[in-house]
Amino acid sequence: TEQYEESIPDYTAYLKQDPANVECLYQRGVSFLKTEDFEAAKKDLEQVLTLSDNTELNENTQAILSYLNEAELDEINLDSQ
Repeated sequence: TEQYEESIPDYTAYLKQDPANVECLYQRGVSFLKTEDFEAAKKDLEQVLTLSDNTELNENTQAILSYLNEAELDEINLDSQ
């Protein structure tokens, strides 16, 4: 987890110079996911889908977003019980 936490500022700095770099957005999104910042992960990964025309990257990104959405639904269901 520590390596992911340390990488986020680097990805953020790079994205300030190149905001449309989908690989960097994807890696930062994964880093947010690994550090359990799910909202930030979701934001970055949704942006990847908007910007990317790479089919494989989009499939991986969509799989992660599906996982996040399912986890949110599970949390909502647990809260309502």
